[in-house]
Amino acid sequence: MAAAVKQDYLSDQATLRRTADGYEVTRVQMVDGFTGTNMERQFEALSATGVPAYGAACPVTGYEYLKVVDQDVVMLDALVAKVTSVYRKPTAQEQPDPANDTGATVKTIRVSLTSVRTNKDRNGDLMVVTHNGIPQVAEMDVQRPVVVLTYERRENARPLTRAITLVGTTNNATFEGCPAGTVMFTNLEANTKDGGTTYDVRYEFTYNPYGWAPVAYWIDPDSGRPPADLVDGVGIIEYEQYGPGNHAGLSLT
Repeated sequence: MAAAVKQDYLSDQATLRRTADGYEVTRVQMVDGFTGTNMERQFEALSATGVPAYGAACPVTGYEYLKVVDQDVVMLDALVAKVTSVYRKPTAQEQPDPANDTGATVKTIRVSLTSVRTNKDRNGDLMVVTHNGIPQVAEMDVQRPVVVLTYERRENARPLTRAITLVGTTNNATFEGCPAGTVMFTNLEANTKDGGTTYDVRYEFTYNPYGWAPVAYWIDPDSGRPPADLVDGVGIIEYEQYGPGNHAGLSLT
C-alpha cells in the first residue's frame, strides 16, 4: 500500500490570504498508508498520491498562476501525516524545485558579429595580390558571426570537477548539430544559496565553424609576410592546443 491522501480540505477548509504580494492559498491534506519508518514517512507524505508537487498550479480556476512554493509535514501519529501546501505567486528564487535537478534546462542562443583579421578567403584559400609581378599575401579585417550557446539549470552535484576537466575543451563528437572540434566549452558559473545542497549552474559554449586549432605560417624574413606559394602542411600548419571533451555527457541537449 502506497501513501495517499485520505482527506483533502481544499474545498471547504482551505484558507485564503491577500498580502502585498498577492493571493495566498493554504491547502491541508491528511495522508496515510506509509511503509517507511520515522523520517522516511515524512518524505513519503510529500510524494503521496494526491499531494501537489512543488511548483504545481493552484487547482482553483482563474488562479492557476499561484504555485506551490511551501510545504510542511507534521506527523499526527505513527500512521497519519498532515501536509500543508501553500500556493502563491513564486519569486525567481522559489523556482524551480530546489530538490529537483531534472527540471527543464533553460537554453539561450546568442549570435553576434566580431571583427577578425585573416589572410584567407571564405573557402580557406590564401588571399594573394600582385604588383609588378610580385605576389603578396593580403590581410584584412572581416566580420564573422560568433555563436554562443548557454544552458542554465539547478543541480544537486557540485560542479567543480566538471569546470576543471571540461572548460577549455572542444566537443569530441557532434554537439547541437555542430561537427566535432568546432564547439569550445568556454565558461561555467555556479552559485549556491543553501550551503552546497543545490547549485544554479550556467554553461557556456562557443561555436567556431573553422575549428579551434591555431594556424602557424612561415614568414618571409625580408617582407615580414608569408609568401604566396606556401603549401598546407609545410609552410602552413595547424597545431592542436585544446583537448577533446565529452560535452554530450553533460546531458544539456
